[in-house]
Amino acid sequence: MPKAARLGDSSSGHSCFPATPIVAGSPDVSINGKPAARKGDTVIPHGCPCPYTPHGFHGRSISAGSSNVSINGKPAARVGDAIDCGGSVAAGSGNVFIGDTPYQAETFDCGKDAVAEKQAFLKITPISDAVSAHWTSPVFYPEQMTKLVKNEAQAIDLPEPTIKQMLAHPELDGINPVNLDPASMLAEDVESFIEAGKDFIKEPSWQSAAVMAAIAIPGKFADEAVEKIVKTKFVGKYKGKDITLDDVEVKPVLYEKRDRETYRALRREFDNSVRKDFLKTLATDPTALKQLKKHGVKESEIAKLAKGKVPKGYQVHHKLPLDDGGTNDFDNLVLIRNSPEHSVFTTYQKQTTGSLEAGSGTELQWPVPNGTVFPKK
Repeated sequence: MPKAARLGDSSSGHSCFPATPIVAGSPDVSINGKPAARKGDTVIPHGCPCPYTPHGFHGRSISAGSSNVSINGKPAARVGDAIDCGGSVAAGSGNVFIGDTPYQAETFDCGKDAVAEKQAFLKITPISDAVSAHWTSPVFYPEQMTKLVKNEAQAIDLPEPTIKQMLAHPELDGINPVNLDPASMLAEDVESFIEAGKDFIKEPSWQSAAVMAAIAIPGKFADEAVEKIVKTKFVGKYKGKDITLDDVEVKPVLYEKRDRETYRALRREFDNSVRKDFLKTLATDPTALKQLKKHGVKESEIAKLAKGKVPKGYQVHHKLPLDDGGTNDFDNLVLIRNSPEHSVFTTYQKQTTGSLEAGSGTELQWPVPNGTVFPKK
């Protein structure tokens, strides 16, 4: 099968003059980084008179090409294709070949029979070994994990990260590689692991990797390692339905219900002055104003900020509540949309702390919205 011709490839000609290059090609199709040559593309003319006709010095171009491969509507040129007034293309690509028909190879009969019998020409068999994955474009095969759990495949040894990798990715310190233990996984664990793997494909992150590890290696995944990984999503309830909120840090906290006298004093301070002062600072914050406009808040409502008033449909929310150890500092406050965001947070607080009495406490994973206006988008 002849080699594909490209811009710059040489073309032979009259024996009285050296070969000359092709000087024209496709504007948008390249072969090995060079424009592909086609029938009609120009070749530098020879300096000698034409021996075939008495018309003297003249231009030259490729006059032949593939019968069934076209580039920009013109036959693709190959080594051996003729050049008008004598000569032919003499050089081409070392690894791209263009023929006249796809049925000249030794697989012709096989392909012909496959078409006639409506059978697949190629049969793709399942991968027998685990496939490696990159964090930026992971590959997850549920079949492989099922085989692993059934002892039908070998476990995968995960190497310890190198010092260089640790310096580049400090979060690696939060995950300790171990070998998967098939005997420790039940059927429901396998199903959960597969679902976690699908989530990891949709949004690859160290957080989702940790979830997969926690499912696959019960009792072997260090608690402190999990605590080092801060989640950036929160799933709460709104009118009985699950709502996922982005840009939320979920942190482990010891929630201790504050004594009521201190709580009421902080609440009065917030109602009397802190809320108003915080809103006035947002009135001069370009980022906050831009976010509110993205939410579709009317200009007349945004203008209320300068007077220390809350726009319609919003609340000023304590990221860590006064009911616990939260403060009235501005960095603990956020202007938050009522529905569904604020309702999701308050519902979670009632569900997890509603039964606590002053002085008592409990350990919780607490959702903290980021920024001064929430949501960001």
